[in-house]
Amino acid sequence: MTFARLESLNPKKWYVKYFFWSVGIWEEFTDRDRARGIRENGTNFCFFLRVMLVWAPAVIILHIIAYGGAIFALTVVPVALFGAVEYVAVIGATSLTAVIIFAIKKSQQSRSAVIRRPHRGDFEEELEFGSITTTRREDLSLGGLILMWLLAQKMKICPTVTFANESRRNYENA
Repeated sequence: MTFARLESLNPKKWYVKYFFWSVGIWEEFTDRDRARGIRENGTNFCFFLRVMLVWAPAVIILHIIAYGGAIFALTVVPVALFGAVEYVAVIGATSLTAVIIFAIKKSQQSRSAVIRRPHRGDFEEELEFGSITTTRREDLSLGGLILMWLLAQKMKICPTVTFANESRRNYENA
């Protein structure tokens, strides 16, 4: 078996969607912008699995720790310092103020809103550009991809991964 290229992974598969979501949260964490280039040009298989199995879980765990600390600081610490009654009173007053402000804004919006019914010409019909044939590579499961990664690691290579570009396919089939 040769793994020079792992072509055209189906972008509708859950693990490809999870990969791009993982790249997105990793980019927000590191202030980089790589997702567009990855969608167009592909990436290597090691990066593909590393982002999904290492970096995204690490970012998620760090967020849980950070948000957990913030929630602890906003709930447990004030109750310990000032008591539960005072804490509930402050939270209740703040919530009541927020609800009143929301209700005032919502009533102002409903007065100025104009109800408009959709007309027949408002929606464009979706055009179908023919059937898109799938290859065996597009139908792989995540387990199959991990098995391929293990085989590639044994061969000491890291193949290129590309993603099926729907707009390019639609253009070619038109």
